[in-house]
Amino acid sequence: MTSGYLKFASPLLDETTIAGVDAVLRSGHIASGPWVQKFEARLSDFCGGRPVRVLTSATAAVEVALQLCGIGPGDEVITSAQSFFTVLNMIVKVGATPVFVDCDLVTRNIDLRQIEAAISPRTRAIIPTHYPGALVDMDALFALAQRRGLRVIEDAALVIGSRSKSRNVGAFGDLTTFSFHPNKNITSIEGGALVVNDDAEAKRVEALRFHGITYLPDRTRDVAFPGGKFNLPDVNACIGLAQLERLPQFLARRRALVERYFAKLATEPPCVLPPQPDAGGEDGHSWNMFCVLLPLNRLTISRKEFRDALEARGIATGVSYEALHLTTLGRRYGGREGQYPNAERCRSRLRRGCGSDRRGTQVTSVIAPAPLLSIVIPVYDEEAGLQPLFDRLYPALDQLGRSYEVIFVDDGSRDRSAAMLKDQFLQRPDVTRVIVFNANYGQHLAIIAGFEHCRGERVVTLDADLQNPPEEIGKLIAAMDAGHDYVGSIRRA
Repeated sequence: MTSGYLKFASPLLDETTIAGVDAVLRSGHIASGPWVQKFEARLSDFCGGRPVRVLTSATAAVEVALQLCGIGPGDEVITSAQSFFTVLNMIVKVGATPVFVDCDLVTRNIDLRQIEAAISPRTRAIIPTHYPGALVDMDALFALAQRRGLRVIEDAALVIGSRSKSRNVGAFGDLTTFSFHPNKNITSIEGGALVVNDDAEAKRVEALRFHGITYLPDRTRDVAFPGGKFNLPDVNACIGLAQLERLPQFLARRRALVERYFAKLATEPPCVLPPQPDAGGEDGHSWNMFCVLLPLNRLTISRKEFRDALEARGIATGVSYEALHLTTLGRRYGGREGQYPNAERCRSRLRRGCGSDRRGTQVTSVIAPAPLLSIVIPVYDEEAGLQPLFDRLYPALDQLGRSYEVIFVDDGSRDRSAAMLKDQFLQRPDVTRVIVFNANYGQHLAIIAGFEHCRGERVVTLDADLQNPPEEIGKLIAAMDAGHDYVGSIRRA
């Protein structure tokens, strides 16, 4: 069964990509091989010719980047208190000490003004996390890092495809990490990449991602330092390469959705939204997600209750991100409440994915208030009667002057009913939702499914055969307005 539930994010995999995976599996070479080389070469082109090596995750890429910089026990790494757990975990995993600074409340990027004061004789690197809609000012950060002799590892997991001064993120700077998780701008199912400065660093990454192995002139192997096992299989690389070729298409779709969010989203009390794109500006943002900071101090419900309410309306959200210094691990390094107020406020920020599979109507579902009225209609082999139903139902509901949604539940129809419902959705996507069962489960379960997904304050069930005239829905609502909890009408032969 499928429904109108809006998942947080979904990758868009076409038939060409699926066929490519089939070809790789049939080739007999499924470990790291020619497809990894092709993927890395194309990523290098994307990053201005800089060497790129792919790994099994962005987490692995951050760990290897730290190892590449020779960072370990006794060293300090400065990062933002507002980021995903990866950065904190990998700093600690290599034996270094995380040093947090606060973030900007609107962009959520690391506060560059606080970095200088956080630098000590033990500081070896800075890890900024880029957020969708607003990149870190890397020119200013690189100038600071070069002046103080520090490495910079960009956490660009969320922003592949973003541009700064007409340059792709990754095409300039020191080290950059990308993520190809299914909820990112492109996916290799699981995977990540590390952009480095030269071939010598690329060679070391190859060893660090595969047991630390290097090959001697006589083709025997040696291990001079401990490495991990982070090599990406060819199957994943094949998917990643196909996705990278479609990245411009994906980004255009994401930007169109974000424009719709900015045009439609208005709240009272107001939420803090990401910075709005500068129309005609040269920089392009990839908009992996759209984040909203809730005014919890002015709401009568908690963030969890707010998310639960959206979930009940079939809208999934995430939290971006927990304040790292307040995690159990972060507290071991001196984290405490009130230390980084912006990062702590951002804990109330909700995020929606801006995936390439999204439709504008789904944006409307997210930002529109719940309708006053839900009409639930079970359908089974009603091909002959659906068009007459459409012709009478929607005008009758439009005349009520109340917001509404129509939820059709196709109970495994064998005729063209499901196809006709799809066409009707395309005709009236503003008020139409369709649930499709993969088999015939009976009218009772069809109605229950409609109840589970309806959002209206009042619910009306209607048969698709017009024996209950849709023009009488207004009379039912009037009776409920008069104080009745349950009302009904008599079927007409």
